[in-house]
Amino acid sequence: TNLLSSPRDFRSVAVDAAVETMKGVVKESSNLFNSSHYCTEVLTNAMLSATEEKQRERKKRECYLRLQKLLIEHSSSGGGDFSAEILELIHELNLDSTVADSNNRKQSPEKHLSRRILWELEKDAENDTEV
Repeated sequence: TNLLSSPRDFRSVAVDAAVETMKGVVKESSNLFNSSHYCTEVLTNAMLSATEEKQRERKKRECYLRLQKLLIEHSSSGGGDFSAEILELIHELNLDSTVADSNNRKQSPEKHLSRRILWELEKDAENDTEV
């Protein structure tokens, strides 16, 4: 599954919502110029919001993939303390509690994080394929 493609992306949802808003504004407004100007603003804002949301999701996915790669390298090099980059990604992705939980259970943080990353990526892929 290509995680970056989505049959119904954020933009189409935002545009649908903006179009519905515009229909209501045009219907109730007696001044067509003002309503069309407002509708253009609504549509532009919706597109910008959708694009920003898609970029945040893509960045998050890239962080998960980067962390997954670093954890594999970490394990294959013998383990030990996590590098600063791994710790930064763990913090950025709000996975601190996952690490603490694995330590409390006397489990390998690498395996615990790897399972969580796979779960997050699978969940993300399912969201991308929903229509």
